[in-house]
Amino acid sequence: MKLAPPPLIALFGLLCHLEGTNAAHSISYHGQASFYGLEACRVNPNPRCPTASGASLPALIAANTPYMAAWFGDFGSWWRVCGPEGCAVAILLDRGPAKRLNRIADLSPTVFAKVCGSLRQGVCLVTINPLP
Repeated sequence: MKLAPPPLIALFGLLCHLEGTNAAHSISYHGQASFYGLEACRVNPNPRCPTASGASLPALIAANTPYMAAWFGDFGSWWRVCGPEGCAVAILLDRGPAKRLNRIADLSPTVFAKVCGSLRQGVCLVTINPLP
């Protein structure tokens, strides 16, 4: 007769399994997203206006980089973002949004427009999945 592991050991095993790349690619985030651009630099005294990853926000915008900010994922990882108007890919280069706002991500204006439509609405429901 095989005994089940104690609950803490089983939980540790599950957490170790989730660290693997295959499990990470099955994760899906669903919730409100918004967008941000150079207006975020008004509160950043550094003229480069670096993101949490160190990338310069003005340089990202000038290069039309499809960036996003989220509290999940590794910097430099690519994500598929889908909303009511379609899907786009974005690279995670920043942390945010402010947790009090109850959003799962802030997107570049270009990505937001592709997946949500008009920037005028400000927020929309999205689903975000990691790309392999």
